Amino acid sequence: MEVPSYRVLVLGESGVGKSSLVQRYVFDQFSEQGPPPSGREEERKTVIFKNGRHVELRICDTQGQERADLLTKTFYKDTDAILFVYDITNSRTLWDSDVWIKDWTIHIENIQSIPILFVGNKSDVPRPQTHHLDDNEPTNQEPELDERGDSGDEGDKDFVVPGAVKTLVKRHHFVGTPLECSARTGGGVRAVFETIAAEVAMVRQPNKRSCVCL
Repeated sequence: MEVPSYRVLVLGESGVGKSSLVQRYVFDQFSEQGPPPSGREEERKTVIFKNGRHVELRICDTQGQERADLLTKTFYKDTDAILFVYDITNSRTLWDSDVWIKDWTIHIENIQSIPILFVGNKSDVPRPQTHHLDDNEPTNQEPELDERGDSGDEGDKDFVVPGAVKTLVKRHHFVGTPLECSARTGGGVRAVFETIAAEVAMVRQPNKRSCVCL
């Protein structure tokens, strides 16, 4: 039986850990210096759902090209899903997503049918105590943000405020709940890719259930 294959783009600003995230998922490896360029256009890994169904993910990152406006329509061709990675310790990497979203809209004709999942990397870095809020709190009880959505400094870090990502996702009508993970420890990484696999499989083959992975 032929295994469905889906092209997943891993996008985001420089330094957020896109390549490290892919390296951790595909090879279960991590380097503090970052993985060396593989020379390959994509990495492949098969996801197996509990119902026995298989799908293949063809995972592509920007290979060092970190500016959204320099990526061409050819790069976006045949995209089935997008993982947008931001650094939870640097809120600018989240709010600069507006530039990327504009680029997707220009280059991907069927963008409304593309599953897009926001992923916060570096969850192993402890958040300030003031940021440990109940995710179920109403939106109007979230910490106040400045014009760019920043929450203030914690040393030299500017952590993303809980709830801010959900607000951004809701604003752009993206599907799926934002996730956090750590390429360094591996925590949550598998869930990220299994979630996007399930999302894209439901879009491309809506008559086949594949919402839970092994």
